[in-house]
Amino acid sequence: MKVGNYNFYFKLVDEDGNESDFVSESLNVVCHIGFEGVLAGCRGGLRDENSAKLVRFTLINIEDAYKSVNVYYYRRTSDDYGNPVESYAKVNREYHVQSNIASIIITGFEDTESVTYKDINTHFSLVDSAATVAQAQGRLFIGNISKQELLYKDLQDLALRILPVSNR
Repeated sequence: MKVGNYNFYFKLVDEDGNESDFVSESLNVVCHIGFEGVLAGCRGGLRDENSAKLVRFTLINIEDAYKSVNVYYYRRTSDDYGNPVESYAKVNREYHVQSNIASIIITGFEDTESVTYKDINTHFSLVDSAATVAQAQGRLFIGNISKQELLYKDLQDLALRILPVSNR
C-alpha cells in the first residue's frame, strides 16, 4: 500500500451486478513506513511512497442474496512539501462471498478507478435506533432516530500517534 491514512468502505453485489448501499466502513487504517520493533525507522512517508504493507479484512454473516463485495477507499497523505492530498477510489475487483464470508486483501497493486467525494460521502450518519423506517423510490427514509456522534478529526489525529504492533 502507498503511505497514508485510509478509510475503506464496502458494498455488497448481487448476481445481477447491482450494488447495495455501503454496508460497512473500516476504522482509520494507517500505512506508514517501518516495522514493529524498529522505532528508529518508523515514519509517515510522503505522497506515493510504498509502505510495504497490505490490508486484510474479513466480512462475515453476509446474506445469501449477495455474491461479492466491492471495495472503495478514501486516502489522505501529503505531497513533497507537506500539503494535504486526498483521493477517493474504487478497487476494480470483486471479492467473492463463500459460505457467507468475504476475505479481502488489498496490496495497493490492484487496478483502481477514481471516484468522487459524493460517491463515497464520508460524512454519513450512524443510526443507533429509529422509530419509523420506510423505503420508497430506491431510498430509505428514517424518522425519530437516535445516533452517536463520531469525532473523526480527533480519531485521525490519534491514529497518527499510534504505532501498530503485532500480537504474534
